[in-house]
Amino acid sequence: MRTLTLFLPLLMLPLPSPAHAGNPDRWKAPMPDLPDLSVRFIERLPRYPGTKVAYRPIDEPGGNKGDGLPARVTNPKEQKWPRPGQSVTFVAHVKNAGSIPTPRFDWRWVLDGKDMPGEKGGGWDSPLAPGEERTYTLAWPWKRGRHHVAFEVNRDRKFEEITHKNNAVVDPTDALAFHFFVQPKVYDWFKTVKNGLDSYTWDDWAQFQVREMNREFRDEIHPATPDGITLRVRLDRVVILPDDYKDPGGTHAPEDNVTGGSDGVWGFTNDLLKKNTEGRNFYEANPQWLLGPEWPLHHELGHQLGQPDYYLLPVTKERNEAQPGVPYSPPGWFRDQMMFSGNHAHDRNIGKGEGTWDSGYRFWGEHAARAFNRDATTRRGFFGTFLADVPEINRFVFLDEKNEPIRNAEVALHAAISREYGNPRFDAKPDFTGRTDTDGAWTLPRSPWRVVLNWTSNGAVQFVLRTPDGQRRVGFLNITDFNLAYWRGHTEEAEYFLPTAPAPESQKPSP
Repeated sequence: MRTLTLFLPLLMLPLPSPAHAGNPDRWKAPMPDLPDLSVRFIERLPRYPGTKVAYRPIDEPGGNKGDGLPARVTNPKEQKWPRPGQSVTFVAHVKNAGSIPTPRFDWRWVLDGKDMPGEKGGGWDSPLAPGEERTYTLAWPWKRGRHHVAFEVNRDRKFEEITHKNNAVVDPTDALAFHFFVQPKVYDWFKTVKNGLDSYTWDDWAQFQVREMNREFRDEIHPATPDGITLRVRLDRVVILPDDYKDPGGTHAPEDNVTGGSDGVWGFTNDLLKKNTEGRNFYEANPQWLLGPEWPLHHELGHQLGQPDYYLLPVTKERNEAQPGVPYSPPGWFRDQMMFSGNHAHDRNIGKGEGTWDSGYRFWGEHAARAFNRDATTRRGFFGTFLADVPEINRFVFLDEKNEPIRNAEVALHAAISREYGNPRFDAKPDFTGRTDTDGAWTLPRSPWRVVLNWTSNGAVQFVLRTPDGQRRVGFLNITDFNLAYWRGHTEEAEYFLPTAPAPESQKPSP
């Protein structure tokens, strides 16, 4: 028998484009008249409190004011994770988010990729009416390290649903837990729009945000984080708030991320439904956050996981007393990081379908990534504590426009001062002075800071050089440079190659 082989002209076949980029209005698509089994979330019981810390109260006369580092853990003996062998219970919440009843359906618990045996590991269940919810439990002897617990329904897609993307949830057992709180009007509004999992339920949108955050973590590969961000997060609890809930601001949630047994909390309140001047609510004005990651939410959850704001680092030209008229602003790539203005940058770059989330794209940046890994499975409740990781001795090599060392130059170091949330300044008087050697280097045998504040607000460092020919030059570093040097193994002594630029004539201080 001869075999007939057909070679189809590949270039003539229509290639699918990303649904978000190709159809940014798909969130408006009406809900099909179908059932939709949604695994809302898997909770783990018992829950334990997070890490409570006390910061050093700082109030220097004319100097820094705020929460100083290092911080002290105030509940070190309190249990924060299950003990090995201790029985824990996983509870899977399943709901029919569709418009018609489901048929009889199958369900299954899966641990580390293998079906759990016996009647408690899986089976068949009766139909679910629209909006009806059912829970399933699994007891498991706790084991250290990373394992994966999953709950799955309608395996192999035995019947048609609105989407099958919400038929399973897979959680790492060592993931940090989020508790989300939502008011009924917001919850109901999400039934009218399609989300990133192609369903019509707020639960799936919330689960989608957690999945996308883990995907961001996975892709955050740098020399200092060759495995990406190893931390993982999971949705452990969803609470429907009362209609008359009074939004407290802040996290908008009724509990914190220590005493409530989670590592991060966030509330989704009716303010999200307020109309802007164009008659659109928050998500109607930003539908890309229905279909993709909501960067502002990820930024705020970054705070819940201990990350400070990088946008507190810049010093305006009006507050530079050492070099009047010269501002400090980190470069564009730094400002694009999630904890600076990443929510805007990522929205501009890929959120609106104008770019691609590919193997070269990064969200959090190397510093935040390494900071996450420093405290990967430590229960949360602390903030910016890793900023205190500064090498004991710091050697600076100052470079000109050609990356040549600047020899025999006077050096003045000015560490930023902050007495409020942001708004730092450089004092006219330097903190340290010295002179570069024949290699263009100057060594400071200590940290540049008297105290490091946990908000990064005093994290900028300005260097003012006067060369032997009288030229004045300026260069900057910030606390993240020192942290990364420390984490790369230079805990005792680190070296920094620091580009400098001539100070504009009109902006030189008076003699």
